[in-house]
Amino acid sequence: ILQINNPYMTVNGVKKEIDPGRGTVPVIIKGRTLVPIRAIIEEMGGTVDWDGDERKVTIKFKNKTIELWIDKKIAKVDGISKELDVPPMILNGRTMLPLRFVTEELGCTVNWEDKTKTVTITYKKESQQIIDKISSEGEKIFSTSGGELILSDGTKLSVSPNSFSKDTKVTLKSIINPSFSSIDTLGFEITGLKDLKGEITLYVNGEKNLKNEELNIFGYDFDNDEKIDFNYNYEPSSGLVTIKISPLSYIYKNFNFILSTKFIESYSKILGFKEKLSVYVGWVPYYTAKSSEKIIRTPYYAQIGGSCASTCAQMLLKKSDYDVELFNVLKSVQASDTDFGLGAYKYADDLKDYLSAKTGYPVIHIPYFGIPHLKWKILGELDKGHPAILNLGEHVILVVGYTDNGNSIIIHDPQDFSPANNENGTMYTVRSWDWIKNRHKSTREKYYILYADGPFATGTNVTVECPGKSESGGMQGGDLSFYTYNKNTNTYFAKYGLQIKPSSEDGYIWTDAGRYDVDYIGTDAEILRLSIPIFNASDKNRNAELKVAVEEDNGSGAPGKTIASFEQNYSIEAAKLNTETKATYEYDFKSEDIRILSLSDSNGKQ
Repeated sequence: ILQINNPYMTVNGVKKEIDPGRGTVPVIIKGRTLVPIRAIIEEMGGTVDWDGDERKVTIKFKNKTIELWIDKKIAKVDGISKELDVPPMILNGRTMLPLRFVTEELGCTVNWEDKTKTVTITYKKESQQIIDKISSEGEKIFSTSGGELILSDGTKLSVSPNSFSKDTKVTLKSIINPSFSSIDTLGFEITGLKDLKGEITLYVNGEKNLKNEELNIFGYDFDNDEKIDFNYNYEPSSGLVTIKISPLSYIYKNFNFILSTKFIESYSKILGFKEKLSVYVGWVPYYTAKSSEKIIRTPYYAQIGGSCASTCAQMLLKKSDYDVELFNVLKSVQASDTDFGLGAYKYADDLKDYLSAKTGYPVIHIPYFGIPHLKWKILGELDKGHPAILNLGEHVILVVGYTDNGNSIIIHDPQDFSPANNENGTMYTVRSWDWIKNRHKSTREKYYILYADGPFATGTNVTVECPGKSESGGMQGGDLSFYTYNKNTNTYFAKYGLQIKPSSEDGYIWTDAGRYDVDYIGTDAEILRLSIPIFNASDKNRNAELKVAVEEDNGSGAPGKTIASFEQNYSIEAAKLNTETKATYEYDFKSEDIRILSLSDSNGKQ
């Protein structure tokens, strides 16, 4: 919502400056509202570029491009010329564009309230992308003579004579946006191949006019979590992909470095294949970065234990203005109590679905098996304003930008080693693509990315992290423990602490030093010690006020009366590359100040 002569706008109930720091206001020129458009477009998830030589503004949002020139009444929308009522102009040094024309061309609805001189712009998110949509399917019993199975979408399976030694029923499904590789991919599921001895050929109508290096064609063995390579041929003019499938597809991948071709061919006659095979025909268009450097300012959290994937999800959710604690994420994706990490399937399915439900946007999962495809895709999404969660196998990071014309990427590494070293990093850590390749430490290159396909809000980049015990029982991310005094050593030690436990009702429990559950804090506890990190991922210095309160648990689920409280102000410097920028809140509450005997039960437990 914008108002004439008002430098502020309201975005989903949040008041924000239209032109931060400059006080520029919407104006009416010849009956049309003109505004500095950048903040509005970026709130929607688009980009705005300025060409000083041509005095041209280029707006990009999803698949649409709008070009406007200062003082010219002709604009171009996806290359098509359109006439404007009022041309763009520069007023008081700021570029002002016709609001209704731009936003309606981007799919928004615009309402004008004359009495209050306000403009309301509404943009409805696109409906969820349909995943795992079966476009066609069929089945056929093949004899030793072979034959063909042709689906309604033109997909064809050709079986050579003697590929099966007996009558065998084979089913074929053609899937649009298969969940394992859910964009720019056609998926195919073939069942009945357990007794396959010879060769079958899959014919697929794919994307036209691609280069071979842009193709991403593979099979996947979900039982062993392994990629299967195929021999294939691609005809750019028609888009026809011809894929050869046989037991050799699997043998070559595993044994061709020790077995002769003659032995493999002989052995394949008695070797069975997989009962069910998944085949993917995908493509990744060649892409170069649009600028020398781009950073998507994104909130930062440090991981606790092996929670790197869930911590990256927490950052992404905070970026979308959704506040959530790490233990909530771990509980929602049903992470193990003994291992906060997520396997390939939980990452590809549970975490993807969780992020989609919370952000309200389709969340895309795509596997890549080499740096070029991974690089092109990530750079393309970054230029759209989409941070990407990147799974390297043994570690997960959040990619938030690039530098050096895309030859290096900028990541949020949740391990929070500051300053960053050659192995581990922190917020806004610069890494080369070679580092990515070497970091995954696997015999076969295999990367998985997740990203939300929608615009992100421009919210705060200051975050407060809740400390807790990791799966091994060590307190991380600060401190949240009750301390007891040891008379023998004249020191305090942490006896009771907050333990993250995904399977519990709240996602956490309290445990003692022996890691046993406790339902109350013993009277030997003398201090409640808090050490809470506050990260600033903004490019500006930030002031933060942290307020902490100990409140009565009255059994209603809502906060009870405040028993004790404390607050403190902090000034945190702007974020830098390769170094964390944070302040740490530290305070000790004396147990005697937060115990209220009247709240204890008959046994004195509170």
